[in-house]
Amino acid sequence: MSKFCRFRQNFILLQKIHHLKLNLMRNLTFKSWVLLLMLSFCATHAWSQNELTSYKLNLVKHPYTKKCGYAFKEQNINSPIHGTTSTAINWFGKTGSVLISKSEADQIDWAIPPHYDKAANKFRENLAMVTVAGKTGFIDMYNRFIIPPIYDKMDDLDGFHQGLAAVSKNGKWGYIDKQGKVLIPFEYEDADAFTDDMVAAVKQNGKWGAINVQGKVVVPIDNKVKAAMITVPISNKAWRAASKEAKEMKNNGSFDKLLDAIHQASAATNEKIAKNWRQKLIYNKVGTADSLGYKDEYERMIVPQGYDKVVLDKDDAVFLVSKSGLWGAYLYNGAKLINPCFDSMSPFSQGKSDVMALNVKGWIDLEGNLDPNLLYDMVNMGIQQEGNSKIAARKTYEKVLSINPEYASAYNNLALIDIENKDYNKGMRKLKLAHELVPNDSVIAKNLQWAKDSRKERRSERWSKGFEIAGAIIGVASTAYSTYSSIKGGGTATDGDMGSVASAGGTSSSSGNHSSHGGASTGKCKHCAGSGTCSPTGSNRKSYCSGSGLCGYCHGTGWNSAGGDRAKCTACNWSGKCKSCNGTGKCKYCHGTGKG
Repeated sequence: MSKFCRFRQNFILLQKIHHLKLNLMRNLTFKSWVLLLMLSFCATHAWSQNELTSYKLNLVKHPYTKKCGYAFKEQNINSPIHGTTSTAINWFGKTGSVLISKSEADQIDWAIPPHYDKAANKFRENLAMVTVAGKTGFIDMYNRFIIPPIYDKMDDLDGFHQGLAAVSKNGKWGYIDKQGKVLIPFEYEDADAFTDDMVAAVKQNGKWGAINVQGKVVVPIDNKVKAAMITVPISNKAWRAASKEAKEMKNNGSFDKLLDAIHQASAATNEKIAKNWRQKLIYNKVGTADSLGYKDEYERMIVPQGYDKVVLDKDDAVFLVSKSGLWGAYLYNGAKLINPCFDSMSPFSQGKSDVMALNVKGWIDLEGNLDPNLLYDMVNMGIQQEGNSKIAARKTYEKVLSINPEYASAYNNLALIDIENKDYNKGMRKLKLAHELVPNDSVIAKNLQWAKDSRKERRSERWSKGFEIAGAIIGVASTAYSTYSSIKGGGTATDGDMGSVASAGGTSSSSGNHSSHGGASTGKCKHCAGSGTCSPTGSNRKSYCSGSGLCGYCHGTGWNSAGGDRAKCTACNWSGKCKSCNGTGKCKYCHGTGKG
């Protein structure tokens, strides 16, 4: 299920709980008090689940267009080729906004695409204030205009407080409810949001005062400085008195009729947001023949310019887009359904589109769900290709990741190709990423552990070889010095001395110094029975290659496969070579001579 589907379910649950609480409060009994407490806990838990599962949206500014949108707070940004990962939550500062790099922009999981010239730092009362084409309106979490952009461009996009929002129209400020109804007329030069005590600061004729929720002036509009009127002791005496009076009026029911109307408007809007409906919009094609896009009636760029072809599927309001021969799709509200990655893509029918990638057929639906067999079949095709061409297999796995950047099997198999090519660092990174994506996959876990162990072995081998070389150099130097000292003392260098020098250097020059692994030097090698090949003499026949040089367990492939995931051959450590003869096909005891 997509993030939006889970988000919608939690939102609907919260609305139902809210209505139950309102009904209980009208008829308070002991039982209803108990149930009210339980519902309050449920609402808190449901909201905490929203936050824990990262449904909170954060303002993000696109580095290309400088337009604003909203992204899910936590998400993995994966490179489909290099296997690197970063977490979007690290990008967000205390203000909730972030500026990301160009390379990361196309990978952002936009909840609301970057359509807006300016946008509120956060949603208030389920709506966010946004500015597009010089006009300001209010959108919901699904990028639908609940209140159309008919208001002036404003510096402070504060949004709704207590069910009311301060907005400017034709240069004058007033207050509206969540259905867009004007409750306090547009007659002020500036206006602030209402406080919890239902008092708001307003400006008129260059001076500041305050009104209550009924629009009545409660602090005379004759203050030159707003901050002095609200916060400075003595100067804020009238403000404090007005706040106290408004609070008392709220508590004694003087505002009940007005507040009920405001709450009803809020509840109706919340119900509208919770329903699954599509906002009908008018779309206009923009750009040139080789750089097409689409805008809606509000001047939002629903499909960014730059595509070779754009086909509007009017029934489902989906835009099929093509770039460099590959097809993808956008939804009616500008949300990207999938990047151009398919070789072909049909119009949607009953919520599904038939797609093809590398001659493998499948489908995608309007929620972004893919045919589960599509990527599985592509990965298995890549495994088959590895026998003939690692390059072709790599391209197949990269194609899989262009469709789904979180497909662990493709990372696993790419990692093994990297390791076979001795690109250990890239291979290790991909294996780690595959393991992070599916930590319970036993094959990937074993491959990662093997790669770690293999890295330790390689380091150990490097140290060991270093010590051997150093020891050989020391041995040569010592023998040479001894010979030099003998000559200097009046002696002569014998063949034995020179042979010792050569032996210390790693090469034996003396004859008759072979190590015997069988019978007499004129007899047959007892291990290969004189054949000179790597032949089995015991019950464990797979440990020998009978002269082929190939590992008897994996038949020279270096790997075993299971369920679409490649696993290393532990017998040959991925080399594909016979462990006994190291791939030479010769008896390791007589070196292929057949003699003992």
